[in-house]
Amino acid sequence: MTDLPGRTLTTTERAARNARIARARAAGSTWAAIANAEDVSVRQAARAAEEHLRAAVPAPASAPLDLIRRVIETHLSSLDRLDRLARSKNLGVAVAAASRAPAVSISLLDVAERAGLVPPTGRSWAFLTDGPGIASAVLRAAERAGVASSAVLLEIERGLEEADAVELSEVMDLPLHEEEQ
Repeated sequence: MTDLPGRTLTTTERAARNARIARARAAGSTWAAIANAEDVSVRQAARAAEEHLRAAVPAPASAPLDLIRRVIETHLSSLDRLDRLARSKNLGVAVAAASRAPAVSISLLDVAERAGLVPPTGRSWAFLTDGPGIASAVLRAAERAGVASSAVLLEIERGLEEADAVELSEVMDLPLHEEEQ
């Protein structure tokens, strides 16, 4: 597809053209041959290839959290686009978008889990949602049995420390044993 004089390419058309140019250059074509095939100047062909490479390779992140933020934003943006496409009047487009959304969602959860933003799958979710209720029930039972809740809390904190899971006490809203003393 060539650029027509006076016609501006859409973002999608420009990205496709830039990708073709970059592939042709990587395959060994000369700038002149590429420019001729795409009906652009040699200089414009070189800029298009460079633009494609910049779009394909993310800018270096200034910090790991910047990279994680960018990956999550990309997933969320993809989900938004897929949601819009899933409501398309074109049934093929709608079905394709709707069928792709779960895979993007699962990938987003995987990124969030790897970044420590959500707990690992399975029992950890149940523990975090049910844990506070379980801890409260244990403390009430201990009080009824005549065991000081502070002693039970101390043991829970020690167990969490040994499991290197101290942050769970914050999630479960358990008072720290230092505050009890």
